[in-house]
Amino acid sequence: MASAVQHLESDLRFECMVLSHTLLTRTLHKILITKPKLFEYKAGNYIKIYLKDNTYRLYSIANTPHHPYIELHIQEPSQDNYIKNFLRTLKTNENIFISDSMGNLVYPPKINQATLFVAGGYAFAPFKAIIESLCIEGGVTFPIFLYWGISNISDAYYQNELQKIKRDVEWFDFKVILSKSATKWKGDSGNLLDFIFYDDNNLDRHNMYVCGSMSMVSTIYHKALRHNLLPSNFYSDYDLTT
Repeated sequence: MASAVQHLESDLRFECMVLSHTLLTRTLHKILITKPKLFEYKAGNYIKIYLKDNTYRLYSIANTPHHPYIELHIQEPSQDNYIKNFLRTLKTNENIFISDSMGNLVYPPKINQATLFVAGGYAFAPFKAIIESLCIEGGVTFPIFLYWGISNISDAYYQNELQKIKRDVEWFDFKVILSKSATKWKGDSGNLLDFIFYDDNNLDRHNMYVCGSMSMVSTIYHKALRHNLLPSNFYSDYDLTT
């Protein structure tokens, strides 16, 4: 998750040190930071990163809580010069400040029913953490399916790892869907929503987790309800009740 610029209020802050800063794609930065002693989170949570101009941005945590570090995937925006400069100058061993964990996009325990994860572009990060928690660490015994919509072939930066999870975990499957067909792309292409509701026409016994833009999440929510999804089984970090 990434937000528009927001001004700070009184927030709990944790100081972290940057352990590494690498590129996953041309514009997607992978940043590992130390995990403070008193900091706790669940797979799917997000945090605020505080900047020097007295604002913050929101970013999902991309790894499970069992790691001794926090992994962030931060897209370099085309129009936010401040965050572009922040990313380009962020160096190993530099200290940054983060908030406590927050968010509703966490998997509730002891709900063993088919679950769909839908990610738009770089909003895949929280599902990386949840899928790794369920499939690699949790011994999942119910169907899990990920739909990941991307705009460019290079955006599918985690596809090889997903293929390995699919080979190792019989309950897991996924589709990476390129929005427009391309010669070098061997996977699915087209409208993300068409794939979701063609494959799963009746959602009355499903959970659905969606992360992406507000308009995308809202569209999927209302369409899922028409396909018999219970509102209580839809999870996102947006309030769609109003």
